[in-house]
Amino acid sequence: NAFTTYKDNDQFTVPNVFPFESSQKKQHFIDLGYEHHFSENWRLNLNGSFTNFQQRFTELSDILSDDYLAEATIFGALSERTNLTLGGSYRFVSGQENIFPYDFITRQAGLYAQIDHKPVDWLKLIAGGQINKPDNVGRDFSPRAGAVVHFNENWGMKILYGKAFRSASPQEQFANIPATLIGNPNLNPEKIETVDAQIFYQTKNYNASLTLFQSKQSDVITAPIDEYQNGGDIRSHGGTFEAKALLDDWAIDGSISYQDNEDQQGTSIFQTPNWVGKAAATYTGVDGISFNMSDQYYGSSDTQGGGSLGNNLPSYHIISTNVTFDLHHFVPHMREGINLSVAAYNLLDEDGITSQLNNPFIVNGIESRPGRSVFATLRFAF
Repeated sequence: NAFTTYKDNDQFTVPNVFPFESSQKKQHFIDLGYEHHFSENWRLNLNGSFTNFQQRFTELSDILSDDYLAEATIFGALSERTNLTLGGSYRFVSGQENIFPYDFITRQAGLYAQIDHKPVDWLKLIAGGQINKPDNVGRDFSPRAGAVVHFNENWGMKILYGKAFRSASPQEQFANIPATLIGNPNLNPEKIETVDAQIFYQTKNYNASLTLFQSKQSDVITAPIDEYQNGGDIRSHGGTFEAKALLDDWAIDGSISYQDNEDQQGTSIFQTPNWVGKAAATYTGVDGISFNMSDQYYGSSDTQGGGSLGNNLPSYHIISTNVTFDLHHFVPHMREGINLSVAAYNLLDEDGITSQLNNPFIVNGIESRPGRSVFATLRFAF
């Protein structure tokens, strides 16, 4: 598959005040895949992708990058109760930024493996790991393990443990903006260690789950003064409850999540809402028409600096609707597979203010959601 995108928009200048400046983004993407079956139980997947990204802020400021990714994965069954996955990947990224000129090249190779085994029908055990080798730093091993238990046909539980890491971005490694932001090519990758526990219930028409998690990030990449560096730890905990139901012509689903993030001193960080929720309903009881309405809720959040909005940002709801018409149903001589969708986003025209950290003592919150919008889409199936 392949696609090309172009976006031209206005954005705040530093320090997030008027006037706006124009920004253009172009992205070209292509992905090629191949699958080969050695036998009924063993197969090989090969994937390669290329992404070209261009962004222009002003006539003098361009960011260009080329991103190549190659991956090979083997899937197979060692027995009726045991499955194995083996794979490897290689990524090469190059680019440049020309207002404070710097060029960058990053490489990263990885190998991974996972095995799952069912010693009995009601229990699946999972174990695996991944070895990664970014430029300029040593190898990193990220293990994972888990168990899935089915108490009966409807009830079950999952317990998962895993480690992951994030290599420093090209900006974090190579930025060169004097007295403002300096990259550090010797940054260690950020690491995160997470434990998840979930209990779930499912039937043909209903399912629900409760998930609790706790995670710890280490070597967090920050820029406290002017140079990027590895900082301390961040601990996060929270949970999510989700439920779905199919009732005749209705499909209803909803979720509510809580998350809190603290640094090593126990101070709450990441000025984001602790509570986030979503509810949606779809009705298909009228022939040729599908109607959907959803509400996304974002709770209040603490901010810093006592800027223009004080120290607390208000909660808000993003309510949206979508109606889809099967045109063949209403115009029989029209060919099948033509649908018209009309969507309205943010019906209440909420500002959706979220915290911004660049200059919280002046403007500590900015609008992060588009205003009330209406879209129409015509789809053809061939």
